[in-house]
Amino acid sequence: MSRIVEITLPLPPLSLNPFMRMHWAAQEKLLKPYRKIVADNLIGIEPFLKIHTEWEWTVFGSNKLFLNRDASNVSAVGEKVISDVLVKSGIFKDDSTRYIQNPILHWGFNDSTKDPEIYGTGEVLLRLSDVPLYRGQFIKIED
Repeated sequence: MSRIVEITLPLPPLSLNPFMRMHWAAQEKLLKPYRKIVADNLIGIEPFLKIHTEWEWTVFGSNKLFLNRDASNVSAVGEKVISDVLVKSGIFKDDSTRYIQNPILHWGFNDSTKDPEIYGTGEVLLRLSDVPLYRGQFIKIED
């Protein structure tokens, strides 16, 4: 039987440009608490043999804050860090294309009803499924 698992996490603490400019030890120090948050949210999830992912990245605050965030930079760090924790937690074997299937969907949103105290805060809704999905629903991809 097919299943979809949804996990809501805070946005990663930084995006790609500052991340790439940091020393690895500083990166590790900054990401360690975030990895713990991710791991705590994965407790009890049964492993997948092959996995389809759908990511909804939401920035809180004004539309200007949303437009100022580089969507690919936010998702680049976030997807890598979260995927590494998914593998370490045993949700799937590794983050290669042997296990992570296409399509891999990313959506970007702005929620102006939440006014962040820190620039660019928000959340990511991650959906994991053993079959393709679109906007949280199973889809069939023709052969």
